[in-house]
Amino acid sequence: MKKPILFSVLAAMFIFIAACNKDDDNNEDPDNGGVTYSGINKVNLTIDGTTQEFVYADESFNNSETDASMTVGTKNFESDSVYTEIGLVAAGVFDNVTIASMMISYFGTGTGTHDISYGLEEESGLDNFSGSSFILLTDTSSMPIMYFLEEATTNITKYGEVGGYIEGTFESTVVSMAGQPQPNVSISGNFKAMRFDDVNY
Repeated sequence: MKKPILFSVLAAMFIFIAACNKDDDNNEDPDNGGVTYSGINKVNLTIDGTTQEFVYADESFNNSETDASMTVGTKNFESDSVYTEIGLVAAGVFDNVTIASMMISYFGTGTGTHDISYGLEEESGLDNFSGSSFILLTDTSSMPIMYFLEEATTNITKYGEVGGYIEGTFESTVVSMAGQPQPNVSISGNFKAMRFDDVNY
């Protein structure tokens, strides 16, 4: 099941980039090109005890050199399955990384603790459900570096209405690459993303 998710997540990455608001000038700051990076959207990748921080912009934006999209959507299916999908995507922001994407998916809505394990993708039986993962497209390799969050949770502290924000933290205890557990790797972070219109299938 890893191959189908590769294509769906990569497609989602580019959709998020394309969906950035081209006219968002609310964060203009001449010192940093109009982009705010407070750490409210961040992924911590820890390997062998060394942590690398990927700090995303505070809100979605687009300019001539960089793109960012922080979005959340709730999807409803006729089978009464409802899931929330959170995406943090940035292009042209991190050194040696052309695009970095954090995808967080779980069944349900509202605040509280939720299971965001990658295994939910296989259990769901839904074609459009993407398991949680962290993907880096680097400028030194044609293939992405894909970390699957095999066992992970999110704590949603705020769940706003459409047009509002969903906020929380996430943490993984088991991470895999190409189906192989990586005992020396962990991924955690926090997010604040705008909720777009719900989708019904």
